[in-house]
Amino acid sequence: MKKFSILILSLLLTSKLICQTPESIIGKWTNEEKTQIIEVYKKENAYFAKLVKLNDTEAKYQFDVNNDDPNLKNRKLLGLDLWTNFVYDAYREQWKDGRIYNFKNGNSYNGKIQVEGNELKLTGHYGFFFFLAKTQKWTRVVEK
Repeated sequence: MKKFSILILSLLLTSKLICQTPESIIGKWTNEEKTQIIEVYKKENAYFAKLVKLNDTEAKYQFDVNNDDPNLKNRKLLGLDLWTNFVYDAYREQWKDGRIYNFKNGNSYNGKIQVEGNELKLTGHYGFFFFLAKTQKWTRVVEK
């Protein structure tokens, strides 16, 4: 019984050592379709993601043509922050209270992010409609 207790305690301590850090999210990520690459970076105490690459199949989205604001329709999407103001919640091991901009429809959503190894789960919902949330999986881009 004593050996079992020591084993359990060791596993718990080890699992805490390999947990993610707030900086685990930093880097480049690609969506499931491999049509976009975003780069997550930290600015002050929040995390942002800018669009750094669009696949040729999404070439029609070079500009923010679906934005409701006529003054923004001509801005380039490359370099644009699509995820903004995410803050790390150490207790839940997730980034929350951020905003996600979908350039395909011009809408913004409330969001949260969870990272498990080389997989990022981005969950967005509109307003208080948590039950209509949608989650996308992104994969870390390994630089060659």
